[in-house]
Amino acid sequence: MWFAIRVVTAWLLCFLRGQAESIPSIIWVTGPWSPQSQEEERMHRNLRPGLSKTAVSLSARSVAHEVVSARFKQHLPSDADIRYLTDSDMDHSAKKISERLAEAGVVPDAYAAYSNLRPPAYRADLWRYMALWDEGGVYLDMNIHLLAPLTTWVNFKSDTLVMVQDRPKECYWNAMMAAAPRQRPLEELIREVVTRINQHWYGHDPLDITGPRVAYFILHSTHPKAEYRWDGLRVREQGSDSYRSIARKDETLHYASDSDNYYPKLWGSRSVFLDEAGARNFKSAVERDHRWKVEVARHDHADGASASSEIQNEGVEHVADSFPDRGSDVRSVHVKPEGVPSALDWPANP
Repeated sequence: MWFAIRVVTAWLLCFLRGQAESIPSIIWVTGPWSPQSQEEERMHRNLRPGLSKTAVSLSARSVAHEVVSARFKQHLPSDADIRYLTDSDMDHSAKKISERLAEAGVVPDAYAAYSNLRPPAYRADLWRYMALWDEGGVYLDMNIHLLAPLTTWVNFKSDTLVMVQDRPKECYWNAMMAAAPRQRPLEELIREVVTRINQHWYGHDPLDITGPRVAYFILHSTHPKAEYRWDGLRVREQGSDSYRSIARKDETLHYASDSDNYYPKLWGSRSVFLDEAGARNFKSAVERDHRWKVEVARHDHADGASASSEIQNEGVEHVADSFPDRGSDVRSVHVKPEGVPSALDWPANP
């Protein structure tokens, strides 16, 4: 009797473990709508004039979700749960997942690192790793156009981590990736990305900080399933004789390369991190939505002591350079976007 109970218990534990390690049918989708895209035109066409800002936001989200569902639904499992996130949705999600990452002992404050990134693409990179760690599922960039059933690429019952090989050999194309929840390799990836952000590490390529290169650096040794490769036009089955493709990319939904938010431009100008001295050439939407807190420490010429004062400055592009009283008596300027955890000490006389 006891032997039978132990056998059944062991079987149940194995079954539950298998369920926990399978990839759920959650489809995560993020990405910017290009102003020239048909999707953007459709969204605006569906928004009625005279709506309040909140109503417009809710209506836009509803239309966007409808458009995303139409783009992907044909090739998704019948039980797929499609979740389209706007930038504000993603920010809220990152904050909540960051708390769970801290509780699990993975990394103390992933949201602080996320908030310190200027390029939206970099924030989306970190967020997708966090979301897949938290709940699992499949991540797809919004500009992905599926050409075959998703089950061609992902086995939702047996796979635990699925990647796409990129054109550079040592890169994983993270526009498409899938994972079971709470995978240790994703914990290592999140920890590494957060470390690179906190250390203001630029690497040798725009893809080094949060993207395909760091994903490969961490995940390759864990041998994820990577049977398909991005060739610059389509996602094709690996193998010299294979022409089977499962997806292509819709370039009309991409950020324009002349945008101030375009990550290679920000990387090249060393303007990726909000709290570093080099990040003064561009002002992102994140910065425009924050009030800047500026603390100034001055030398007291009488006894050598220093005093500090504080001002609030709305929307200053070059905060430290623009501070009106910056002179020989100013020892340092402390600049901090309110709500962004990190800050910088700006020497008065560099």
